[in-house]
Amino acid sequence: MAGIAFPSLVTGAAHISHIERTAEVLRLAGRLEFLGARWIKTLIFPDRDVKTMRRALAALYEQRLIWRVRVPIDAIPGAIRARNDQPPVAKPFVYGLTPEGRTWLAEQGADESSVLEGMPVRPWDNPDVRPAQLKHDLLVSDWVVSLLDGARRCPLLAGVVAQAEYISYMNEAGQAVQRFDALVMLAFDAALGHQQRRPGWAIPWASGPLRDAGTQRVVRLAGEIDRGTEKLATLLGKAGTYRALTLSGHYERTLGGPALAVVLAPPGRRAGQIAREWVDGWPGGMGVVSNFMKAQHPRYGALWGEYYTMTDTPPRQVSLLDAVGLPVTTWEQLIANWAPGRPSA
Repeated sequence: MAGIAFPSLVTGAAHISHIERTAEVLRLAGRLEFLGARWIKTLIFPDRDVKTMRRALAALYEQRLIWRVRVPIDAIPGAIRARNDQPPVAKPFVYGLTPEGRTWLAEQGADESSVLEGMPVRPWDNPDVRPAQLKHDLLVSDWVVSLLDGARRCPLLAGVVAQAEYISYMNEAGQAVQRFDALVMLAFDAALGHQQRRPGWAIPWASGPLRDAGTQRVVRLAGEIDRGTEKLATLLGKAGTYRALTLSGHYERTLGGPALAVVLAPPGRRAGQIAREWVDGWPGGMGVVSNFMKAQHPRYGALWGEYYTMTDTPPRQVSLLDAVGLPVTTWEQLIANWAPGRPSA
Protein backbone atom coordinates (compact mmCIF):
# COMPACT_ATOMS: atom_id res chain seq x y z
CA MET A 1 0.00 0.00 0.00
CA ALA A 2 1.11 3.55 -0.59
CA GLY A 3 1.98 5.46 2.56
CA ILE A 4 4.54 7.29 4.60
CA ALA A 5 7.99 5.74 4.28
CA PHE A 6 8.35 4.94 7.97
CA PRO A 7 11.52 3.18 9.11
CA SER A 8 11.08 -0.21 10.74
CA LEU A 9 9.66 -0.22 14.25
CA VAL A 10 12.17 -2.85 15.35
CA THR A 11 15.16 -0.53 15.20
CA GLY A 12 17.19 -0.32 18.42
CA ALA A 13 15.69 1.98 21.04
CA ALA A 14 18.63 4.40 20.95
CA HIS A 15 18.02 5.01 17.23
CA ILE A 16 14.25 5.34 17.19
CA SER A 17 13.47 8.29 14.99
CA HIS A 18 10.78 10.92 15.25
CA ILE A 19 8.93 9.25 12.38
CA GLU A 20 8.89 5.95 14.23
CA ARG A 21 7.42 7.69 17.22
CA THR A 22 4.52 8.96 15.14
CA ALA A 23 3.87 5.34 14.18
CA GLU A 24 3.20 4.64 17.86
CA VAL A 25 0.02 6.65 17.42
CA LEU A 26 -1.31 3.80 15.30
CA ARG A 27 -0.53 1.21 17.92
CA LEU A 28 -2.18 3.25 20.66
CA ALA A 29 -5.23 4.06 18.53
CA GLY A 30 -5.65 0.38 17.75
CA ARG A 31 -5.75 -0.44 21.43
CA LEU A 32 -7.97 2.36 22.69
CA GLU A 33 -10.11 3.10 19.59
CA PHE A 34 -10.69 6.77 20.56
CA LEU A 35 -7.86 9.23 21.24
CA GLY A 36 -7.83 12.94 21.96
CA ALA A 37 -4.81 15.07 21.14
CA ARG A 38 -4.08 15.65 24.82
CA TRP A 39 -3.63 11.95 25.44
CA ILE A 40 -1.44 11.52 22.36
CA LYS A 41 0.72 14.39 23.58
CA THR A 42 0.95 12.89 27.08
CA LEU A 43 1.89 9.39 26.02
CA ILE A 44 3.82 9.70 22.78
CA PHE A 45 5.12 13.27 22.56
CA PRO A 46 5.83 14.28 26.18
CA ASP A 47 9.17 15.82 25.20
CA ARG A 48 7.98 17.50 21.98
CA ASP A 49 5.94 20.65 21.46
CA VAL A 50 2.30 20.63 20.38
CA LYS A 51 3.13 21.79 16.85
CA THR A 52 5.36 18.76 16.29
CA MET A 53 2.59 16.46 17.44
CA ARG A 54 0.01 18.16 15.23
CA ARG A 55 2.25 17.83 12.18
CA ALA A 56 2.66 14.13 12.90
CA LEU A 57 -1.09 13.62 13.24
CA ALA A 58 -1.75 15.58 10.07
CA ALA A 59 0.69 13.37 8.14
CA LEU A 60 -0.92 10.20 9.41
CA TYR A 61 -4.36 11.53 8.54
CA GLU A 62 -3.34 12.61 5.05
CA GLN A 63 -2.05 9.09 4.40
CA ARG A 64 -5.39 7.68 5.62
CA LEU A 65 -3.74 5.72 8.41
CA ILE A 66 -5.92 7.41 11.04
CA TRP A 67 -9.39 8.96 10.92
CA ARG A 68 -10.47 12.07 12.78
CA VAL A 69 -13.71 13.82 13.69
CA ARG A 70 -14.49 16.96 15.62
CA VAL A 71 -16.47 16.49 18.82
CA PRO A 72 -17.98 18.79 21.46
CA ILE A 73 -15.37 19.79 24.01
CA ASP A 74 -17.62 18.54 26.80
CA ALA A 75 -17.23 15.01 25.44
CA ILE A 76 -13.54 14.92 26.36
CA PRO A 77 -12.81 14.26 30.07
CA GLY A 78 -10.69 16.96 31.66
CA ALA A 79 -11.03 19.38 28.75
CA ILE A 80 -10.22 22.92 29.85
CA ARG A 81 -12.52 25.72 28.81
CA ALA A 82 -11.46 29.32 28.28
CA ARG A 83 -11.52 31.76 31.20
CA ASN A 84 -14.95 33.07 30.20
CA ASP A 85 -16.25 29.47 30.23
CA GLN A 86 -16.80 29.54 26.48
CA PRO A 87 -15.70 26.60 24.35
CA PRO A 88 -12.96 27.21 21.78
CA VAL A 89 -13.95 28.29 18.28
CA ALA A 90 -12.87 24.93 16.80
CA LYS A 91 -14.13 21.73 18.35
CA PRO A 92 -11.32 19.32 19.28
CA PHE A 93 -10.51 16.26 17.19
CA VAL A 94 -10.87 12.66 18.24
CA TYR A 95 -8.67 10.20 16.33
CA GLY A 96 -8.76 6.49 15.61
CA LEU A 97 -7.26 3.73 13.48
CA THR A 98 -8.30 3.01 9.89
CA PRO A 99 -8.14 -0.35 8.09
CA GLU A 100 -5.17 1.03 6.15
CA GLY A 101 -3.45 1.88 9.42
CA ARG A 102 -3.94 -1.62 10.76
CA THR A 103 -2.65 -3.08 7.48
CA TRP A 104 0.45 -0.92 7.76
CA LEU A 105 1.08 -2.18 11.29
CA ALA A 106 0.78 -5.76 10.04
CA GLU A 107 3.18 -5.12 7.16
CA GLN A 108 5.73 -3.64 9.53
CA GLY A 109 5.44 -6.50 12.01
CA ALA A 110 4.66 -3.91 14.67
CA ASP A 111 2.28 -6.18 16.62
CA GLU A 112 1.35 -9.82 16.97
CA SER A 113 -1.45 -10.96 14.67
CA SER A 114 -3.61 -11.76 17.71
CA VAL A 115 -3.29 -8.14 18.87
CA LEU A 116 -3.99 -6.73 15.40
CA GLU A 117 -7.14 -8.82 15.06
CA GLY A 118 -8.54 -7.21 18.21
CA MET A 119 -7.93 -3.65 17.02
CA PRO A 120 -11.15 -1.83 16.07
CA VAL A 121 -10.95 0.23 12.88
CA ARG A 122 -13.24 2.74 11.17
CA PRO A 123 -13.21 4.01 7.58
CA TRP A 124 -11.21 7.16 6.96
CA ASP A 125 -13.99 8.99 5.12
CA ASN A 126 -16.89 7.97 7.38
CA PRO A 127 -15.84 6.85 10.88
CA ASP A 128 -19.47 7.03 12.09
CA VAL A 129 -18.70 8.05 15.66
CA ARG A 130 -21.83 8.01 17.80
CA PRO A 131 -22.05 11.00 20.18
CA ALA A 132 -24.32 9.21 22.65
CA GLN A 133 -21.67 6.57 23.36
CA LEU A 134 -18.62 8.78 22.91
CA LYS A 135 -18.51 10.26 26.42
CA HIS A 136 -18.36 6.78 27.89
CA ASP A 137 -15.67 5.65 25.47
CA LEU A 138 -13.53 8.71 26.13
CA LEU A 139 -13.76 8.13 29.89
CA VAL A 140 -12.32 4.69 29.20
CA SER A 141 -9.47 6.19 27.15
CA ASP A 142 -8.78 8.80 29.83
CA TRP A 143 -8.41 6.17 32.57
CA VAL A 144 -6.26 3.81 30.48
CA VAL A 145 -3.94 6.59 29.26
CA SER A 146 -3.42 7.72 32.84
CA LEU A 147 -2.56 4.15 33.89
CA LEU A 148 -0.09 3.78 31.02
CA ASP A 149 1.51 7.16 31.59
CA GLY A 150 2.14 6.27 35.21
CA ALA A 151 3.32 2.72 34.61
CA ARG A 152 5.79 3.47 31.79
CA ARG A 153 7.71 5.81 34.12
CA CYS A 154 8.78 2.82 36.19
CA PRO A 155 12.02 1.12 35.04
CA LEU A 156 10.70 -2.22 36.35
CA LEU A 157 7.88 -2.25 33.77
CA ALA A 158 8.53 -5.28 31.56
CA GLY A 159 5.35 -5.58 29.49
CA VAL A 160 1.99 -3.94 28.82
CA VAL A 161 -1.24 -5.29 27.38
CA ALA A 162 -4.10 -2.86 26.86
CA GLN A 163 -7.30 -3.16 24.85
CA ALA A 164 -10.56 -1.26 25.00
CA GLU A 165 -13.77 -3.25 24.54
CA TYR A 166 -11.98 -6.50 25.34
CA ILE A 167 -14.20 -9.56 24.89
CA SER A 168 -13.27 -11.84 27.75
CA TYR A 169 -15.68 -14.68 27.12
CA MET A 170 -17.94 -15.82 24.28
CA ASN A 171 -20.55 -18.57 24.33
CA GLU A 172 -20.78 -21.42 21.85
CA ALA A 173 -22.88 -19.28 19.52
CA GLY A 174 -20.08 -16.72 19.29
CA GLN A 175 -21.91 -14.11 21.36
CA ALA A 176 -20.00 -11.96 23.84
CA VAL A 177 -20.92 -12.99 27.38
CA GLN A 178 -18.41 -10.70 29.10
CA ARG A 179 -16.83 -7.59 27.67
CA PHE A 180 -14.51 -5.35 29.71
CA ASP A 181 -14.61 -1.65 28.91
CA ALA A 182 -10.83 -2.00 29.01
CA LEU A 183 -8.29 -4.67 29.85
CA VAL A 184 -4.94 -3.45 31.16
CA MET A 185 -2.16 -5.83 32.19
CA LEU A 186 1.12 -4.53 33.59
CA ALA A 187 4.12 -6.80 34.18
CA PHE A 188 6.82 -5.57 36.59
CA ASP A 189 10.15 -7.38 36.88
CA ALA A 190 12.42 -6.62 39.84
CA ALA A 191 15.39 -8.00 37.90
CA LEU A 192 15.34 -5.01 35.52
CA GLY A 193 16.80 -2.71 38.16
CA HIS A 194 16.31 1.01 38.65
CA GLN A 195 17.96 2.36 35.49
CA GLN A 196 15.82 3.67 32.64
CA ARG A 197 16.71 1.54 29.62
CA ARG A 198 14.14 2.57 27.03
CA PRO A 199 13.06 5.99 25.78
CA GLY A 200 10.97 7.58 28.51
CA TRP A 201 7.96 7.98 26.22
CA ALA A 202 8.05 4.34 25.06
CA ILE A 203 5.64 1.65 26.20
CA PRO A 204 6.88 -1.98 26.20
CA TRP A 205 3.87 -3.48 24.43
CA ALA A 206 3.36 -7.22 24.82
CA SER A 207 0.76 -9.79 23.88
CA GLY A 208 -1.15 -11.71 26.52
CA PRO A 209 -1.43 -13.66 28.62
CA LEU A 210 1.14 -12.26 31.05
CA ARG A 211 2.10 -14.54 33.91
CA ASP A 212 3.93 -14.28 37.21
CA ALA A 213 7.29 -15.96 36.72
CA GLY A 214 10.58 -15.66 38.56
CA THR A 215 10.95 -12.02 39.57
CA GLN A 216 8.04 -10.88 37.36
CA ARG A 217 4.66 -9.98 38.85
CA VAL A 218 1.57 -8.98 36.86
CA VAL A 219 -1.35 -6.65 37.57
CA ARG A 220 -4.51 -7.47 35.60
CA LEU A 221 -7.18 -4.79 35.61
CA ALA A 222 -10.65 -5.05 34.08
CA GLY A 223 -11.93 -1.50 33.75
CA GLU A 224 -15.69 -0.95 34.01
CA ILE A 225 -16.91 2.60 33.43
CA ASP A 226 -20.33 3.37 34.89
CA ARG A 227 -22.00 6.68 34.05
CA GLY A 228 -24.99 5.96 36.25
CA THR A 229 -27.20 4.85 33.36
CA GLU A 230 -27.08 1.06 33.80
CA LYS A 231 -29.71 -0.67 35.91
CA LEU A 232 -28.33 -1.92 39.21
CA ALA A 233 -29.57 -5.39 38.33
CA THR A 234 -27.16 -5.35 35.39
CA LEU A 235 -24.28 -4.69 37.77
CA LEU A 236 -25.46 -7.57 39.95
CA GLY A 237 -25.22 -9.79 36.90
CA LYS A 238 -21.73 -8.50 36.08
CA ALA A 239 -20.52 -9.39 39.56
CA GLY A 240 -21.90 -12.90 39.18
CA THR A 241 -20.14 -13.32 35.84
CA TYR A 242 -16.81 -12.21 37.32
CA ARG A 243 -17.32 -14.70 40.13
CA ALA A 244 -18.13 -17.60 37.81
CA LEU A 245 -15.24 -16.95 35.43
CA THR A 246 -12.77 -16.47 38.28
CA LEU A 247 -13.76 -19.65 40.08
CA SER A 248 -13.73 -21.67 36.84
CA GLY A 249 -10.14 -20.63 36.11
CA HIS A 250 -11.11 -18.80 32.92
CA TYR A 251 -8.92 -15.76 33.64
CA GLU A 252 -6.02 -18.01 34.59
CA ARG A 253 -6.22 -19.66 31.18
CA THR A 254 -6.81 -16.56 29.07
CA LEU A 255 -5.01 -13.79 30.98
CA GLY A 256 -2.45 -15.68 33.03
CA GLY A 257 -4.16 -14.99 36.36
CA PRO A 258 -7.18 -13.40 38.07
CA ALA A 259 -8.54 -10.08 36.81
CA LEU A 260 -9.42 -7.33 39.26
CA ALA A 261 -12.63 -5.54 38.33
CA VAL A 262 -12.13 -1.77 38.68
CA VAL A 263 -15.43 0.10 38.56
CA LEU A 264 -15.41 3.87 38.05
CA ALA A 265 -18.61 5.76 38.77
CA PRO A 266 -19.82 9.37 38.94
CA PRO A 267 -19.21 11.19 42.24
CA GLY A 268 -21.97 10.79 44.79
CA ARG A 269 -24.00 7.78 45.90
CA ARG A 270 -23.47 5.62 42.83
CA ALA A 271 -20.26 3.91 44.04
CA GLY A 272 -21.99 2.75 47.21
CA GLN A 273 -24.95 1.42 45.24
CA ILE A 274 -22.61 -0.51 42.94
CA ALA A 275 -20.77 -1.99 45.91
CA ARG A 276 -24.01 -3.29 47.42
CA GLU A 277 -24.86 -5.06 44.18
CA TRP A 278 -21.35 -6.52 44.03
CA VAL A 279 -21.71 -7.96 47.54
CA ASP A 280 -24.89 -9.74 46.46
CA GLY A 281 -23.40 -10.96 43.19
CA TRP A 282 -20.06 -12.11 44.59
CA PRO A 283 -19.98 -12.19 48.41
CA GLY A 284 -16.40 -11.72 49.60
CA GLY A 285 -15.17 -11.50 46.03
CA MET A 286 -12.63 -9.34 44.23
CA GLY A 287 -13.43 -5.87 42.92
CA VAL A 288 -12.75 -2.23 43.71
CA VAL A 289 -14.65 0.97 43.06
CA SER A 290 -13.86 4.66 42.78
CA ASN A 291 -15.31 7.73 41.13
CA PHE A 292 -13.97 9.66 38.17
CA MET A 293 -12.38 12.28 40.42
CA LYS A 294 -10.89 10.13 43.18
CA ALA A 295 -9.45 7.63 40.71
CA GLN A 296 -6.90 10.25 39.63
CA HIS A 297 -4.05 10.81 42.07
CA PRO A 298 -2.94 14.47 41.81
CA ARG A 299 0.69 13.45 41.13
CA TYR A 300 0.67 9.84 39.94
CA GLY A 301 -2.60 9.53 38.04
CA ALA A 302 -4.99 6.58 37.89
CA LEU A 303 -2.42 3.98 38.90
CA TRP A 304 -2.34 5.47 42.40
CA GLY A 305 -5.91 6.73 42.67
CA GLU A 306 -8.25 6.23 45.61
CA TYR A 307 -9.86 2.79 45.21
CA TYR A 308 -12.00 0.92 47.74
CA THR A 309 -12.93 -2.75 48.08
CA MET A 310 -16.59 -3.48 47.33
CA THR A 311 -17.22 -6.49 49.56
CA ASP A 312 -15.51 -5.51 52.83
CA THR A 313 -17.37 -3.90 55.74
CA PRO A 314 -16.21 -1.21 56.09
CA PRO A 315 -14.58 -0.82 52.65
CA ARG A 316 -10.78 -0.84 52.62
CA GLN A 317 -8.73 1.57 50.55
CA VAL A 318 -6.34 -0.43 48.39
CA SER A 319 -3.69 0.16 45.75
CA LEU A 320 -3.93 -1.27 42.25
CA LEU A 321 -0.30 -2.34 42.70
CA ASP A 322 -0.87 -4.38 45.87
CA ALA A 323 -0.44 -7.56 43.82
CA VAL A 324 3.14 -6.64 42.91
CA GLY A 325 4.11 -5.36 46.36
CA LEU A 326 5.07 -1.84 45.35
CA PRO A 327 4.21 0.73 48.05
CA VAL A 328 3.98 4.37 47.02
CA THR A 329 7.23 5.24 48.83
CA THR A 330 9.11 2.73 46.67
CA TRP A 331 7.27 3.97 43.59
CA GLU A 332 8.40 7.54 44.23
CA GLN A 333 12.02 6.38 44.29
CA LEU A 334 11.65 4.26 41.15
CA ILE A 335 10.21 7.04 38.98
CA ALA A 336 12.32 9.88 40.40
CA ASN A 337 14.77 9.86 37.50
CA TRP A 338 12.28 9.24 34.69
CA ALA A 339 12.91 11.43 31.64
CA PRO A 340 10.51 11.61 28.69
CA GLY A 341 13.22 11.47 26.02
CA ARG A 342 15.92 8.88 25.44
CA PRO A 343 17.43 6.77 28.22
CA SER A 344 20.35 8.28 30.06
CA ALA A 345 22.56 5.30 29.14
